[in-house]
Amino acid sequence: MTFVTFTVPPPGRVGFDVLAGRKQGLSRLMWVGGRLPAGDVGPVHVHEGEEVLRVVSGQVLIRCGDEEQMCTAGQLVVVPPGVLHGFRVVEETVLEVVAEYDIGTFYPVRSGAAGVELVEVHRPDLPWGRPPPDGQDWTTDQQVQQILDRLADT
Repeated sequence: MTFVTFTVPPPGRVGFDVLAGRKQGLSRLMWVGGRLPAGDVGPVHVHEGEEVLRVVSGQVLIRCGDEEQMCTAGQLVVVPPGVLHGFRVVEETVLEVVAEYDIGTFYPVRSGAAGVELVEVHRPDLPWGRPPPDGQDWTTDQQVQQILDRLADT
């Protein structure tokens, strides 16, 4: 058993840290915490596993499926597998995320005749993401930007 204390990241320090995960003996779940600056955007994306977002402080507009809600301290957003979701930070926000490992991160992008396709990114800085399949490389910043430039209006 491991005991973990969540310490709010200091002002000015942005990004997420894994607070409890494989290093603490978890094999399927992780608990992640971090600070997001005002104006930050998490583009609409989807995972193949479950995720729960908890707003610790601040204000963030969260989209989950067809619904949007302004969320503040204490609110939870439950994101089932396969549901499109994203966010826009209105005021600096501290957020906790409980998610399954290796659920992947897929973005809906415009695609010629097919209309919209889901494109998976493989990033070592996304703790819930998956490593690339054998023979493929991690998704570069430039490739991510190209994917984001093709986001579909969903």
